[in-house]
Amino acid sequence: MKNNTITKLRCGTTANYIVESSLIRYENEYTATNFSLKYVERGVENYNIDNKWHNLSANNFMVVNPGQAVELNVKSSAEVLGHCYFFDIQLLSQIKYAYQKTIVENLDHIEIDNTCDLFLNIPTSSKGTLFHNCLNRTFYQELIAPEQRLDFLISLAENLVIHATSITKNIGQLESNKKMTRLELYRRIQMGRHFIHDNYRRSIALSDMARAANLSEFYFHRNFRKFFGATPHNYLKRIRMDQARLLFERKEYTLTEVADLCGFNDPKYFSKVYRKWRN
Repeated sequence: MKNNTITKLRCGTTANYIVESSLIRYENEYTATNFSLKYVERGVENYNIDNKWHNLSANNFMVVNPGQAVELNVKSSAEVLGHCYFFDIQLLSQIKYAYQKTIVENLDHIEIDNTCDLFLNIPTSSKGTLFHNCLNRTFYQELIAPEQRLDFLISLAENLVIHATSITKNIGQLESNKKMTRLELYRRIQMGRHFIHDNYRRSIALSDMARAANLSEFYFHRNFRKFFGATPHNYLKRIRMDQARLLFERKEYTLTEVADLCGFNDPKYFSKVYRKWRN
């Protein structure tokens, strides 16, 4: 475990806490006893959850549910910075109940059954959502006083439940009568989405995205559009344009360099697309 730093921060109760880590080479296997949110700030953490490997890269997160078998593997030449948030199942159950039930039901029920499912077990990005804005506060974690950590964790848990509920609703619209089949379809669509995020700097086609998702081109296109409200091509374009805007704001790159970094071989065509997008 040489060159690894792992710090545990208590948040009011023993069941709610934060673990911050800086890892070079690290291996660990365990069975989850409570809910946890894994978030990588820099580098890549490799997770095997219930015998499925996932690469959790920077600015992405995943959720581990109680009872799941977890294996963490990190092998890197540079420090991999991660944050892990552990939630008391009762807290998440109370939040989920509060949003699903009426005011009267919330007034009549103080004790809530400890039942809550947040099966977001594949690497997920939620940029632009309220949850992502809350998650971004991890970069300022050191500014939060110890007595305020529980408040932060409760806010994060609330936004996580809202985000997971929205995901579950969208999964319900996918084409299948069986819940497990819809979950598998959701996982594959997300695999295609992450392929886009990982490869937007180069030329990629619909066939490449569909292959990464292990779906036919038509079925991937159809269900991607249903789930994300945009075609894979338009989603890719949005990722590229957002990245181009960030690069231009840094004022360190020429138009040709920005075009190349955003997957465009023709700077003139890129300039035309970017101007149209900004307007």
